[in-house]
Amino acid sequence: MGTDLTEIEGFSDKTLLTILSVTGTDMNHWKTSQQFVSSWLRLSPRPQKNANKVVGYDCSKTNNPATQSLHSSKSPMGCLYRKLPVRKGAKAAIKAVARKLAVLLYTLIKNGTRHSSEYFEAEKKKQSVRDENKLQKLAKQLDYGLTKIAS
Repeated sequence: MGTDLTEIEGFSDKTLLTILSVTGTDMNHWKTSQQFVSSWLRLSPRPQKNANKVVGYDCSKTNNPATQSLHSSKSPMGCLYRKLPVRKGAKAAIKAVARKLAVLLYTLIKNGTRHSSEYFEAEKKKQSVRDENKLQKLAKQLDYGLTKIAS
């Protein structure tokens, strides 16, 4: 295979062995990462139909050790895992990060391409700017002044 799957944050050796023992290293069974995520992992919501009308979406329950290991991680994926429950709730956050991990694993196995940390670095910079603006606004409301410390 020639790629180091342990470089993906959140996958332990045991988790990777479990996944690869079931899926194998041939990802040609699934044409796209979306098919891999939805058909094999069942992470995508399935529509509930009644008389050919969609009445809701059913999400299967998940207990994903890969995502739970990211809770205390300082990596960009760990930051995403801690940020999402605030907006979407804990269950949706676990599913979203599990899906992202599955897509990373699929592309790494199928194409041999490593995920780029440039995207995560850009997001980190954007978050830093948002945090700074938030602090400036709060300081202005409380009649405080903020100055940057040269590092």
